[in-house]
Amino acid sequence: MRFARRSLLTIAALGAVLAPTAAAQAATILSTEQAPTPVAAWHGMVMWSQLDAATGNYRLVESVDGGAPTPVAIPERAGGPFDIDLGTSRSGSAYAVYTRDGDVYSLSVASGIEAKITTLSSPTLAERDPTVQRGEIALIRRDGGFDQLRIGNTTSGSKGSRMPVKKRSIASAELGVKHVAYV
Repeated sequence: MRFARRSLLTIAALGAVLAPTAAAQAATILSTEQAPTPVAAWHGMVMWSQLDAATGNYRLVESVDGGAPTPVAIPERAGGPFDIDLGTSRSGSAYAVYTRDGDVYSLSVASGIEAKITTLSSPTLAERDPTVQRGEIALIRRDGGFDQLRIGNTTSGSKGSRMPVKKRSIASAELGVKHVAYV
């Protein structure tokens, strides 16, 4: 009990010190969307989906350094918003990963070139919620009533992915430099 009270007082004191700093920074509203969507951010780049009310599909948009959202030149996604994540390639270049029609795609942020990652996409099963860091990609694949957390890379010598975790349900995953976390 004594520890909990001391921790709460420390958090309250820290909050009081940080409050003026947070209040001094004005919020920047990038967009107001018609439907909920995942948002990914990396070093001043933010990407998310916008619902096209006319088609019911989602287009991917980006904002750089708080600028106005602009469409990304890739095909729209049917059936829900992009499951987007931003991270880096092995060389440190910014990359986005997402799925379309159950397959994993990568997008070079600098060049705008999209590529289907055939070495990680199953020909018969659907992948979802990919995450990228240093050229490694983690994703979730559903097979036989179980979710598989799979990890692979995008190099030309890649032989697919390995499965460190298999559970009844995996809600999401996030790949870090030295670890992968999942819920």
